[in-house]
Order: sequence, then structure tokens, then C-alpha cells
Amino acid sequence: MRNCKSCNITKPLSDFFKNKTRKSGYQSCCKVCSNKQTKNYKKTKNGHLSSYLSDSKQRAKEKNIPFDLDLEYLVSLASNQCPIFKTPFMWGRTGVGYHPERPSLDRIIPELGYVKGNVVFISMRANSIKQDATEQELYLVADWLYKIKKEKHAT
Repeated sequence: MRNCKSCNITKPLSDFFKNKTRKSGYQSCCKVCSNKQTKNYKKTKNGHLSSYLSDSKQRAKEKNIPFDLDLEYLVSLASNQCPIFKTPFMWGRTGVGYHPERPSLDRIIPELGYVKGNVVFISMRANSIKQDATEQELYLVADWLYKIKKEKHAT
């Protein structure tokens, strides 16, 4: 039995996560309280950034691409608005899946990986637009839109 430092309820050891660094061998908070704290932390900007760090590290491993990011670097990059659309970011994971104004960690040159100098936060909307397109394809779309709108306004 162990007393949870968060809810102050005595519970069986099976209700606590193991932790080899602690003298007792278990976390000081029960699993329920620990999960709540983690969930609440992810709703903060720093929690969101921590999630980006672990998610990008996992993707880099899966795609076998370079990775050298750390939380301090991501914090230094984390602005409050999309550099493309100038719309405010919605920081903090809220359980909402896709939202156009949520920040997205973008690899500027995808094959270089998640490395310092090659990542930036842009909105999900901006990232979905450029997702699979090449730079040349994006220019072609923009030029076509400009031309067709100009023709429509001329008539």
C-alpha cells in the first residue's frame, strides 16, 4: 500500500507506476492522478511542444531520417502565429484532431529530417496545402489562380 501525494488516498502498489529512480521503486502519484497531470500538461504550450518533440523523434526513427531537436530549440521556434497566414496558433492539445490554426512542425526540406535549421511551425492549414506539393507545383497553382481570377474580373 502507498499514499498518493496528489489525491492523498492510500492505494495498492499496483495503482502506481514503477520508477527505478525513486527510493520506493514507485511514482509518488497514483496512475489516475499521474495520467490527469499528463493530460493537463499537454493542454499547455510547453506540453504541446513536448508532444511535438516525442512525435517527431518517433517519425524520424520510422522514416530513418536525421533527428537532433530538443525542447529548448522547439520553445525558441514557437511563435504565436503562422508565419505564412499570420493567423494566431491554437497551442495546447485539446483532443480536437485537425484544426486549421493548430501549429504543425514542418520540415522545410523533408529529406533533411527533423534537424535544427530545417524545421518551423506553420499552421495545419498551411502544412496541408504544401504537404505533397513541390515548390514548382505550388507556384503553378498560384500562377494559375492569379491568371484565372484576372480573366474573370476582366469580363
